[in-house]
Amino acid sequence: MPVEQTLLFLLGLLSILLYTLIVRTLKKHRKTPLLGGTFFKLVVLQFYAEAFFFLEFSLTMRFRKYTDFYTFFEPGTQFTGIVPRIISGVHYYIKIVVYIGYIVFAVNRLLSALTVSTYNKENISVWGPTTIMWISITQWFVPILAILPTHAWPEFDFYLVITSTAMRLTNDGVSTALISYIDGFCCLVTCIFCITCYVITGFLIRKNWKRSSSTVFKKTSTQSSAERGLFISAVLSFCVLMLNLTLQILKIIISWNGMTNIFAAYDFSRIASTQNSQQLEICFNSRYPMMDLMYSHYPWVLIVTSSVLRRQLVYDVKLLIRNTLKLDEASMSMGRAGQTNGTPFTFFVCRVLLCLSLSLRQTRPPTSGPQFVVKSGVYTTVTIAALSVCRVSQAFDVRMKTAILLLAILGHVAANLLMPGIYTEVVEIQQGKYQLIGVPQASLNGTVVQLEYTCDPDVELEFDTEYVLRSSPCDKEFFNTKETERRQNLVFYFNETNQNHIPDTFDYNEIVYYKSPIQTISCKGSHGRFVFPSPTGPMTVKQVTPVHVDRVKRDANGLGSFHPAQSIPRDGIYYMIIKVVGKSFPSNQNANTNVTISVQWKAPYGFLSAIDWPLLRFYKIMCVFYSALALIWVYYCIKYYRDILRIQYWIGAVIVLGMVEKAFFLSEYATMNDTGSSIDGILEIAEIVSCAKKTMSRVLVIIVTVGYGVVKPRLGQTLNQVAAVGLVYFIFCSIEGIARVSKNTVEATRQKQFAALPLVLTEMIIFYWIFTSLAATIRMLRLKRNDVKLNVYRHFANTLAFSVLASVVFMLWSMIYHIFPTCRVDWKELWVDTAFWHVLFCFILIVIMILWRPSQNNQRYAFTPLLDDSEDENDQDEIFNAFAPGYDILTARTSGSGAETRKLREAEKEQERKDEAIKEDLRWIEENIPTTIADTLIGGLDDNEEIESKQLEVSKML
Repeated sequence: MPVEQTLLFLLGLLSILLYTLIVRTLKKHRKTPLLGGTFFKLVVLQFYAEAFFFLEFSLTMRFRKYTDFYTFFEPGTQFTGIVPRIISGVHYYIKIVVYIGYIVFAVNRLLSALTVSTYNKENISVWGPTTIMWISITQWFVPILAILPTHAWPEFDFYLVITSTAMRLTNDGVSTALISYIDGFCCLVTCIFCITCYVITGFLIRKNWKRSSSTVFKKTSTQSSAERGLFISAVLSFCVLMLNLTLQILKIIISWNGMTNIFAAYDFSRIASTQNSQQLEICFNSRYPMMDLMYSHYPWVLIVTSSVLRRQLVYDVKLLIRNTLKLDEASMSMGRAGQTNGTPFTFFVCRVLLCLSLSLRQTRPPTSGPQFVVKSGVYTTVTIAALSVCRVSQAFDVRMKTAILLLAILGHVAANLLMPGIYTEVVEIQQGKYQLIGVPQASLNGTVVQLEYTCDPDVELEFDTEYVLRSSPCDKEFFNTKETERRQNLVFYFNETNQNHIPDTFDYNEIVYYKSPIQTISCKGSHGRFVFPSPTGPMTVKQVTPVHVDRVKRDANGLGSFHPAQSIPRDGIYYMIIKVVGKSFPSNQNANTNVTISVQWKAPYGFLSAIDWPLLRFYKIMCVFYSALALIWVYYCIKYYRDILRIQYWIGAVIVLGMVEKAFFLSEYATMNDTGSSIDGILEIAEIVSCAKKTMSRVLVIIVTVGYGVVKPRLGQTLNQVAAVGLVYFIFCSIEGIARVSKNTVEATRQKQFAALPLVLTEMIIFYWIFTSLAATIRMLRLKRNDVKLNVYRHFANTLAFSVLASVVFMLWSMIYHIFPTCRVDWKELWVDTAFWHVLFCFILIVIMILWRPSQNNQRYAFTPLLDDSEDENDQDEIFNAFAPGYDILTARTSGSGAETRKLREAEKEQERKDEAIKEDLRWIEENIPTTIADTLIGGLDDNEEIESKQLEVSKML
């Protein structure tokens, strides 16, 4: 999707969200005189039309045009003849609905200027409930009369045109002209009529201003504000409609000049290199994104022009935030986070944001930007439905929601980027057909390529073969998840006339290129094995220009003694296209005519691709690092074996699993680098071990946050829940991981997505559990004044907050540089997308190791009865109490005489009074001035209790 389309989509999404808030405010205050007028009733009706228009335009037009909906529209499927007709009909239907809505708005504004009472309450005799009902019926049912005949008539054909840059809906000449005339006529009538109404409205308001300048006519401030709002809304709507009218007139002018293909071009970067007529054509295509202004400008007009609505909206938003942050008093007394006082709309927004974050984490490079949006939408829709049933988001306050929203992207490693160094494909030679096989690979300078053919030596089969090897700086050009598009480009890349051309979706200046001579291979003469001979010359540099790629129908779907067919001269993404054509066939029709083609990409360091090579070194470093962590942890556990806590055994288990996981991945990468192929099952075992490590880490975080061994001596029933959730997570994670690595990146996309959905839901439950438990544990420690343990959990919360911030920054960087760019030239940095999550997991693990490290003071963190006086716990620790105030007095108290004892008691009481005063001051500072990020995230938990206490004291005084 082009950048301008992405920005306009985000603008439309923001406008629809603002429109939603406005409608919510209007419905909430519909009995308010200034917000209950008929104009705002029309605003609510128009909202449904524009919201539906936004969804329809984004999905069926924008995403359909710029993304891979080829799965549903593959030629020959049942969708090919039905869906294009429905999409076109719905699109033009909702456009006419929106047109009628703007006509109603313009008439309403004109009558408001004629009957100047207030801006927000019109003449009820004109705009009564019956009138609004008939307007709504007319707006939604009249367009059917114009659209249904054109799209239901069987003589009109609707079909698809799929190119390398877009997937467009097309129809026959008659229906194209008729639909264009209907759309253009409706748009022109709407624009002209609305512009006329708004011009008259402006003149009427100006006339009223002149009359008000005299001393005879005096108006209130409300009437003046209403007239200013009318005038501004008329001016803003006039500008938007005038722009749309200009573009429609431009469309007519271009059509009269004989330029019929006016929707095909949208590359704004070529304006300078085109002729005048083509410049007009390209500029015209800016009207396509201008459709966003129709459903995105009016909320802003309402905010600018209606001061009453603006003030009420700001008040409602503040109240919404305040109620969302407010905790229920009953839940405070129970020691857990309770139901918030927010509205269902608040919970719905939180559900959307949480599900979106989880879906973003599931969409991994090298996915393209449009695919990123589409796949995220699939996960978001399903998870919103699940959360709407269980209403998970209502069980904790908004700060916990925000933390879960951001932390949801943690702990999940990006998809494995491992690509084989030896590619093998079996091709069946058929008479009258030729085969094209494409083999992409990321290669560094000095990489050599060997091409080998294997067939049955007893079959008298001859075939001709040749290959083309070309480079590209953009990895998405060859490594694209759109398998249909990649197959269709094979003919384009192999054609020798295109050696100086590239698809117009990309823009770069030069490539390196080589085409081999034709080799005739005889299976019987070559004893069943033939290695392509050395090249006749090196690869040459070609200057290239972008051209359009037409859709082409094809008949097919692809070392001690190393004999390279070609040597790579520079770093880049290379694509080898091999052509195989049958020449002579055996007389026996049942003879085996299969040929096995093997392509070997061998770099100076081995068979790993240039993208995967940095990960081999990274896993070596991680193995050494985890080994060092294991040795350090074992040393401290042996040193303080008498004081080991149970939670420290869990930490050791996570370290061991992490070390085993990295060892498996290192073994897989090393094997691929040495042999060019993977050992069967080793990658699946590595994924299972990785799932075991992630399961153990999540279980560790859960038992830490519930306070196991700190505020509770045993888990009890929680142990069964933790075990059940861990088992379910391990099963779903294993299914998702095996499904992901057992298929090529371009195969079984839908199966992988369905395999990931249960994992998403399970992770939502785990993250919800983690943060509610963390909030409850910190609240308990704060209420009992247990400073030692509270500091540990504050540091842990700060660590999670820092990890969240780092994850968000990295996710934004990855989206900007790795997902959304069409030409991703920094493909050498893709390994960072995998390595970052490993490093971040290690960071969190190291912090947990430091906070819960074995030491002689381990009992400070162990479970003890939480008494009201926190000093009772600290009395057990001699080292800690040595620095406590009054320690010397407490020591002397055990061995003094009676007089000395009385003096010590008096001194002790005086010291207690001073300590109490200091505690009161510290308590006020702690409760009113947040000192850490953890206080910011989880602060204000006791506000309801304090307010209730203050009210009780005041009532006693009165």
